Amino acid sequence: MAEEWRLVDAEFPDPRKNLALEETLLRALQENPEASNTLRLWRNPKAVVVGRFQKVPWEVNVKLCRRLSVPILRRCSGGGAVYHDPNNLNWSLFMRLKKDPLAAEPVTSFFKLAGECVIRGLKRLHLEAFFKPPNTIAVADGKISGMAMCIRKNTLLCHGTLLVATDLQTLQDILQPKKNVSEGEKPFTRSRREKVTSLEKILGKPPSMVEVREALRKGVEETLGVRVKKGDLTAWEREALEKIWREKYSTDSWNLSTPG
Repeated sequence: MAEEWRLVDAEFPDPRKNLALEETLLRALQENPEASNTLRLWRNPKAVVVGRFQKVPWEVNVKLCRRLSVPILRRCSGGGAVYHDPNNLNWSLFMRLKKDPLAAEPVTSFFKLAGECVIRGLKRLHLEAFFKPPNTIAVADGKISGMAMCIRKNTLLCHGTLLVATDLQTLQDILQPKKNVSEGEKPFTRSRREKVTSLEKILGKPPSMVEVREALRKGVEETLGVRVKKGDLTAWEREALEKIWREKYSTDSWNLSTPG
């Protein structure tokens, strides 16, 4: 009998809370032996989301964000900066592993596995995509989804932003990694400027989010050999979410400060 995963589609009007839920679900796997592996499919209001180890002024057009009232936020995973709007579909895999993932396999192999879930899902939408190391899902016309990862003990979060019908011009205007910056002694993760495209541009019209969600769910089932069934947040997760959202993800000290 196939292992059962939980499907969570919880999403909130506050993008800070949506990011807080990512860390909450990862912590749930760490702290609760009964917690199940989870697929989350969710959308965010307009926001720029930088990686855990990025310096905001080096990656983002801060003045434009302020003019457009686009908040600049930080996630718990590494990787580069991304732009969210309601026409993206974000996907997140929360997995408990039998061995320390850093000791078991190279990190790229987990990106490839997660990428295959999305690639198989896109095939259901008649799109041919491929994995581009180290952490990109691309089609012939460009990047369609980037990936980022957070590893803690024997648990792993891998998530990405699938460009369904997003505003690509705003994305390109806001995400402007600066060149020739003096990094000093501390290394920071730098974003890569890449050509991007969307499902809308490829297909000539935007597919329905319902259709894309179902395709990704099926892609996860086929790739991992599991059964994904809709479920709710637990009482522990709801309580932890409120605390993490309020004390961490709603603060400028987390979102905007230079990572230590």
